[in-house]
Amino acid sequence: MAACDTSLRSLAHGAGRKWKCGEARARLSARQRSDALRVTALGGRVICEDKTLLYDEAPEAYKGIDRVVADLVEAGLCRVIATLRPVLT
Repeated sequence: MAACDTSLRSLAHGAGRKWKCGEARARLSARQRSDALRVTALGGRVICEDKTLLYDEAPEAYKGIDRVVADLVEAGLCRVIATLRPVLT
């Protein structure tokens, strides 16, 4: 059976959450100002008027995408053809 049949021709569309929204907010708001979340580690800008959402959707609240992609490649579900850098979210 082909890998695409096993996966029902579907792949992860992102890394998935590491922390629930409220948990992310509690962990990050104590140690980071919301202004610090408006520029990503890659230099991209985040445009969001809702400070709560900034914490809930911060990169730290998600699993590392490199591990997720490596697992998909290892399972034979995809191959990496490009790596992109977001500049605006």
